[in-house]
Amino acid sequence: MKSIAILCLLIFMGKMSDCQHFISSKTISTNQIVKEFIQNSLVYPTLDLAQKNAGDVQYEFTIDENGNTSKYVLIKGLSDEMNKEALRLIKKIQWIAATENGTPVKSTQIFTIVYDIKKYLRQHKNEYESKPKHLNLPIDSTGKVFDIKSLDSKPEPTLNGKISKLSEIINKELIYPEAARSLSIQGTVKLGMVVEDDGIVSNIYVINSIGGGCDNEAIRILQKIIWIPGVHDNQIVRTKSNFEVTFKLNENKQNEIPSQQNSGM
Repeated sequence: MKSIAILCLLIFMGKMSDCQHFISSKTISTNQIVKEFIQNSLVYPTLDLAQKNAGDVQYEFTIDENGNTSKYVLIKGLSDEMNKEALRLIKKIQWIAATENGTPVKSTQIFTIVYDIKKYLRQHKNEYESKPKHLNLPIDSTGKVFDIKSLDSKPEPTLNGKISKLSEIINKELIYPEAARSLSIQGTVKLGMVVEDDGIVSNIYVINSIGGGCDNEAIRILQKIIWIPGVHDNQIVRTKSNFEVTFKLNENKQNEIPSQQNSGM
């Protein structure tokens, strides 16, 4: 009986091990950040909003070994315009490839965009009313994300509709987390991001973490900034960049904060 019990245990552990060999693909940002990006970026088609059309749009697509997406298939749709807008947003989301036994592999993913009229109207009632007007240039239609070093004109940060230096924005907005203060945590949080062609930031992820709530505070500040987007070959483009916030104890405000974006997302 003892040997049978051991055999059953080994079989059970083997099945668990098999399950652990495959790790599903995931977004480069946390689920919450992705959700907030969609809420901020969604443009509800005017006719569908007037007709009170609502519901879910679902697409299935392939994610390759490098995290690139392709082969989008509509699984559940609404109007043509709502489907088109949902696909526009889904294509902006960056992914980390699935792995099998530690090796990146191709996989499929299903993603849902929810059209909720009440939430949409509440979200956009006052938000971004002071959003700056963007350059009077065409938008690059390829969806390519450009490195900031390759641009003719770099993105410019704005707060409440006014162009400002990053150092000024961070100095104004920073709230030192109590957990970090009590644990004497200080240092620089570094985030990766994409400045979209509409000036909203997407695909935020932590490159350098210092803990104590500082990472979340840096993300909070970044999400408040609306950007005048970058320009390449006289077109408005998506731009990959970095964002840094330095936390120093015994200072309510920061004296030295990086005011330039870094490349290498």
